[in-house]
Amino acid sequence: MIDNIELFGLIFKNIELPSYLNEESLSKLFLFFTEIKRWNKNINLTGLKSDRDIIEKLIIDSLYLTKVLTKNDGSILDIGSGSGVPGIPIKIIYPEARLVLVDSTAKKVSFIKNVIRKLNLKKIDAILLRMDYKKGNLLNMLFDVVVLKAFASTEKSVEEGLLYLKEGGRLILMKSGKEKDIVKDDRINFIEEIFYELPFTKVSRKLLIWQKL
Repeated sequence: MIDNIELFGLIFKNIELPSYLNEESLSKLFLFFTEIKRWNKNINLTGLKSDRDIIEKLIIDSLYLTKVLTKNDGSILDIGSGSGVPGIPIKIIYPEARLVLVDSTAKKVSFIKNVIRKLNLKKIDAILLRMDYKKGNLLNMLFDVVVLKAFASTEKSVEEGLLYLKEGGRLILMKSGKEKDIVKDDRINFIEEIFYELPFTKVSRKLLIWQKL
């Protein structure tokens, strides 16, 4: 059981992450981790139960987004945030970014709002909303970066993300697998596909990045 920040920090020491974790960000990530475990006892935040799985598949996986995000990304939308990932870890690493986290489950949005309060995070909102690309832009807002986890097909995920993206903005899709993804759409330009492995389970993951024309 990982029940103190020293043990939590040791996990990250031997993992080559693309982001720099200072004492403050590590402390906030640990608090986020403990809140996930505490809330998960009463509501179904995530099907992950072990400490290692929560850290690897929620927190560490989110941190790999720092391969493509920078502190200069002004506004970021996290669609389908669930237990606050990847939005909360991104906010911890890039505190100056403006973030909006959206999910369709009220209890999960309540959890995210609780974390925002506990970590005293600024310029971040959690919104209860069921996204549907067929209904258009339901937020009436556009963002510099849109991040999605691939629950639907790649094509549907791209269609969803484009609704909320500024011209010249980037769409980032988080997926499992090693296969190549090809999306033909005149509204976007494919930038790159980044492959990586999660450190403990060696699960293959990738980030797909497009730019809106």
